[in-house]
Amino acid sequence: MGDYLQNIPGIAGATIRGDGRVTLIIDVGMMMEMAKDIKVDIKASMESSKSVKEKPSDYKVLIVDDSKMDRTIMQKSLAPLGVTVIEATNGVEALTIVKSGEHALDAMLIDIEMPRMDGYTLAGEIRKYSKYRNLPLIAVTSRTSKTDRLRGVEVGMTEYITKPYSSEYLENVVRKKYQTNRIEHERQTKSGSKKTKKTGDRPKRKRARGDRPASRLYRGRRGVCDTYFKYPRDN
Repeated sequence: MGDYLQNIPGIAGATIRGDGRVTLIIDVGMMMEMAKDIKVDIKASMESSKSVKEKPSDYKVLIVDDSKMDRTIMQKSLAPLGVTVIEATNGVEALTIVKSGEHALDAMLIDIEMPRMDGYTLAGEIRKYSKYRNLPLIAVTSRTSKTDRLRGVEVGMTEYITKPYSSEYLENVVRKKYQTNRIEHERQTKSGSKKTKKTGDRPKRKRARGDRPASRLYRGRRGVCDTYFKYPRDN
């Protein structure tokens, strides 16, 4: 397979496994050389993801619609919230913004009928990433049938708004969704910090006389056995 793999960086070759499947062989040295060209500040990205949003403008909403007029209407509807609005003209452009990680999005308003990539496909692609499983995806469309609504639920839409709509209704839906997302994010952050806490920080409890000592494992010829070590009683 040399002719097929010679122009692929990081691949040294291929081998056939015992079950008949082909497995690629990675060139570790080439991979390390390629990694030198990647400029990523991991510490800065981690700090930015943990940044606390204190004012309304810290929250970001991505509007995805191929119609300039519809994007303007949605932007004016969100103006009372004071959030930062980002615009995309189609699903491909929106997915690029999401995958870049440049913006910590709090909600998305997605049109269904768009060129290059429709709203259903966009929502399905976003839900493939675990970090966006709680991101509010709000469909804003003129499709009103029950089938369209069910499809929206299947691909991961959290809300379905049909056109025409009132500015107050759109504002309230977005407010509710991004506040719920913020609460969920704070809950997960707290639970994650508890899991990473070292057990050594816990105060050790002194074993009183008569307490059953902890069980210990030892490995013998017949496998791993669980046994208790008994201490002699005081006379």
